[in-house]
Amino acid sequence: MQAAALDTNVIIDIFHGDKGLLSRINRIQNIYTPAPVRAELLFGAYLSKRHEIELERVTLFLAQTKTIVCGKRVADKYAAIRATLQSNGLQIPENDCWIAACCITKSIPLITRDIRHFQRIDELHLHIWQ
Repeated sequence: MQAAALDTNVIIDIFHGDKGLLSRINRIQNIYTPAPVRAELLFGAYLSKRHEIELERVTLFLAQTKTIVCGKRVADKYAAIRATLQSNGLQIPENDCWIAACCITKSIPLITRDIRHFQRIDELHLHIWQ
């Protein structure tokens, strides 16, 4: 695979030692981390009882990826996603809307283990890795 973005749950499973998942990730040439995923990982590390160790682990992992920042194009796409979902009577967590907007504007798929929310976003190209 040329490029893909990783969802928080995928990265956490890598941290928990899922070697099969790590092997699959290593085949991706360009790995991206949407800014909201970066924030979720760092937030979790700060809350950890071993926050210094977790912050180092998260920081080292993130240094190997490219962050998709939430600029104007991402913000515009986020607004469109939320409006469409709300018009259809659907809701998903705000961070998931931001993550989807990051991937859509970058034209790269999202690798996740959480299809429940992301499948509601038509434009988003998903890879569900179980």
